[in-house]
Amino acid sequence: IDLSGYGLSDNSSKPRKWQFPEGTSIDAGGYLGVICDGANVSSAGVLHTNFKLSKSGGYAVTLSLPNGTVLDRISVPQQYDDMTFGRAEGIEGAYYFTVRSPLARNDSVTSYGRAETVEYSIAPGFYKTGDELDVELRAPEGARIYYTLDCSDPDESKSLYDGSPIPVSSNTVLRTRVYEDGHLPSLMDTQSYLFDVKAAGQVPYVISLVSD
Repeated sequence: IDLSGYGLSDNSSKPRKWQFPEGTSIDAGGYLGVICDGANVSSAGVLHTNFKLSKSGGYAVTLSLPNGTVLDRISVPQQYDDMTFGRAEGIEGAYYFTVRSPLARNDSVTSYGRAETVEYSIAPGFYKTGDELDVELRAPEGARIYYTLDCSDPDESKSLYDGSPIPVSSNTVLRTRVYEDGHLPSLMDTQSYLFDVKAAGQVPYVISLVSD
């Protein structure tokens, strides 16, 4: 197919925001890489658009004919480091891929979305000696919550939450992550319960740095 004049865009109202250079073509069953970095140059067969894709998502990438008719589009959600998003042959919809395959077929579908982070029964913040907190964790039915109390990164090798309240009565860093079938693991979440920080009624200013 001769792609001369076809358009790519991250704005559906401007479908030819960037056009393929004259003479660009793609073979049947072939792949063509386009780098959306705003450089707007084409050299040695490497194509760069005049727009960048936002990591936050919430827009569609469109492919249009030379007359501006939108031929195809894909809605782009939040994007994450070290993985890609797109379609896979024979599967409806678009998915995240943890195995990247530039200029090759998309395989190794991981999920359509990411698991939601934990809901906490008691908010983190400032408390005083004598406060006895029983923190309960909530996640969608069927999801698994893993947590740590030693600042280490929570993953499936750490403590599995069994539904019992977690007692907190002193400085505690509670880190969680949710695993759910058919989803990417949730982002790691960190909640800090700090005791006896306030002094003589003054407003405390705290910078809390948590590291594995």
